[in-house]
Amino acid sequence: MRNSGKKRKGKKVFRTVLIILLIILAAGAWIARKRGVFDGSESGSQNGFLQYRSAGSIEQLKSEKVSRGSIRSVAEGDGVIEGADSQVFTADYPLIVDDVKVENGDVVKEGDVIATLNEDSIEDQLDETAGKLNEVNTSIASLDDSGSDVLTAPVSGRVKRIYIHSGEMLSSVSDEYGGIMEIAADGQLKVEFDCSRKLTPGEDVTVSFLNYDVDGYLLSCADGKGTALIDDAYEYPVDQTAVVKDSQGNTLGEGELKSNRPYLVTASYGKADDIRVELNAHVSAGDTLLTRTERAYNSDYEDLLEQRQKIIDDQQKLNALKKDPEITAGERGIVSDINISDASMMTEKQAVYTIINTDRFYLKAQIDELDIAGVREGQDAEIVFDAMGDQTFKGTVEKISAIGNNTNGVTTYTVTISVDGTEDMKTNMSATASIVTDSRDDVLLVPVDAVQTNGSEKYVTVLKNDGTRQNVDVETGLVNNSMAQITNGDISEGDTIVVYSSSAEEELRKMMMGGNETSGNSAGSSS
Repeated sequence: MRNSGKKRKGKKVFRTVLIILLIILAAGAWIARKRGVFDGSESGSQNGFLQYRSAGSIEQLKSEKVSRGSIRSVAEGDGVIEGADSQVFTADYPLIVDDVKVENGDVVKEGDVIATLNEDSIEDQLDETAGKLNEVNTSIASLDDSGSDVLTAPVSGRVKRIYIHSGEMLSSVSDEYGGIMEIAADGQLKVEFDCSRKLTPGEDVTVSFLNYDVDGYLLSCADGKGTALIDDAYEYPVDQTAVVKDSQGNTLGEGELKSNRPYLVTASYGKADDIRVELNAHVSAGDTLLTRTERAYNSDYEDLLEQRQKIIDDQQKLNALKKDPEITAGERGIVSDINISDASMMTEKQAVYTIINTDRFYLKAQIDELDIAGVREGQDAEIVFDAMGDQTFKGTVEKISAIGNNTNGVTTYTVTISVDGTEDMKTNMSATASIVTDSRDDVLLVPVDAVQTNGSEKYVTVLKNDGTRQNVDVETGLVNNSMAQITNGDISEGDTIVVYSSSAEEELRKMMMGGNETSGNSAGSSS
């Protein structure tokens, strides 16, 4: 018993001495590091770590070489995909559905059967359309068929404008232009102009246009506006720029040549057949201007003809359905929003189903507010789906929402990215998009963890060949999660620099600052 007691006592003394020695060694190492006492002997390099012997201890520093290469800034965001395009198919007629053949989520090809239809309901619709056709035919036959085959001039004069062409509806042209033709009813043309001096109505003037110099007279001049008249005794074209001069040849003003008393010939029915007059031809009241056909072919008649054609088209479609009583897919894609069921009645224009086109999808990715400024429409994106391993797909930024989504104090913006569809893609799949927002080639690069800050300044720690360390001021350009571009600073490709983890960085900062985190060493000083 006494011997075992002595052994326990000896072990206790040994542990106490060992702890004291470790404390002394650690304190010596800290003092040596603080004072910068290194013997410069490099004892080895393993896995990117350099070992330095200092005051009886070994210090390990992770290091990297300054390199030259390319760097990219990437904005990343997660989201789910949805169909970029979809089409809603509606019912043309009120028919009974016998059997629905698909479910929401089924992938179909164009022509695949969506549902079968009740043949009796198709027959009922055919009977109804036949009755509608008889009614329309009766209405067309009962329209007033009276009226002349010709349209005559209501007044004498020269035809100055012709708006109608053969084959056009007279009523439609009249509605658009106010008439089908214009006749200069009083046989005179006028020029309205700005007059800057006092003129006397009735005084002689000359009106010049094209190659014509025509004598006329001043009709009026008041409030700075004058009107000159000439006889429409020749084939003078209207809408020409004309200059008005006094008897001494002085220019009074200019304007457009127009009919003084234009008469618009109107017509309410019929279709133009043969236009019997030409532009600037002189006609007398009662002369034939044109012949017309389908004298009762007015707007009501036109509406009835359209109704009749629609009924005939419906009959053809219903007869085709009678032959093949099926609703078929209008295009390839994913079926969704089925709005029919077995033995149900469809109403006309009812939305029956939707096809989501699988040729293209949209990824709605949430991009952090810190990255969104670099995202632009048209940029390329790489997309990785959670369900497809490391396979990447190319996408294009289509739209950037200006409305942010704030969750737990973090704001993101929805970026819509288009991606070509594949057979493996399905709606609501989760995916991550990477968008290259900026890049630099052939630039000086260091690990981002090698760049330290001292107030507003940045520096890196260079390991010299003599075993000392030196802080070197640098300026950075493009920075991403792993690397930083060095745009200015006394470092070169191949230099060895210290790379700090967050904890090692904090420990070293405290040692270098003597426990005062608000002070620091300037670049170029050795430690």
